[in-house]
Amino acid sequence: MKSAIFSLMLALSAFVGPCGRDQRSVALNQEFTIKAGETISLAGTRLTIHFIEVAEDSRCPENVKCVWAGNGKVVLLASLRGRTPGKVNLNTMLDPKESMYGDFDIKLLKLDPYPKQGSNIRKGDYGATLVVKRK
Repeated sequence: MKSAIFSLMLALSAFVGPCGRDQRSVALNQEFTIKAGETISLAGTRLTIHFIEVAEDSRCPENVKCVWAGNGKVVLLASLRGRTPGKVNLNTMLDPKESMYGDFDIKLLKLDPYPKQGSNIRKGDYGATLVVKRK
């Protein structure tokens, strides 16, 4: 029940979102960074993307020797007016690194900051660099 309520609230927040003046607009086909908790709109489209969370960050910290490079997984909510919002999970190392929503291809290029040994990254400090293209 809690999961259903959370999903409904998440979907509604995509439609309500922040006030237009607080919502940043970015261009298609250009790299941009979205911060955790931020919602952006794609100029000239009805597409908005909300950065929900970093669901996983097992990336090997700087200056540490690891057997595996690790993975960062971001969870986004993509929405087009008049269409059901869709959750998009993208990864830094594993697949998928990109995903289609409607006729848009959303690709994760990088996740910052990169982990450092002995320090924790706060949820609000994450930024995902994305590029969105129309297919």
